[in-house]
Amino acid sequence: MKLSRMFVSNLFHFFLAPFKEDPYYDSEEYRGDGGDGTGHWVYDKQEDIEESNRAKLWREELIEVIEQKVEGGLQELEEAGKKEELVK
Repeated sequence: MKLSRMFVSNLFHFFLAPFKEDPYYDSEEYRGDGGDGTGHWVYDKQEDIEESNRAKLWREELIEVIEQKVEGGLQELEEAGKKEELVK
């Protein structure tokens, strides 16, 4: 059975076209979250959140390392000052 192009087109527009437009996917609630109608945007958004959290943790760890080095440097200076006082 061979279907004509016109018949298939009419069938599509009659049965499937109404389902192409979905009020939820076209709503501001969905689009406002970053939705683009594909479902893949959820993964992109999750990756962005994870990357942001990793960057925040990295910054916090870097700050801790810097603080430890500064404190260690201050302790060395204090010890050097005490040794200098003992030598005098």
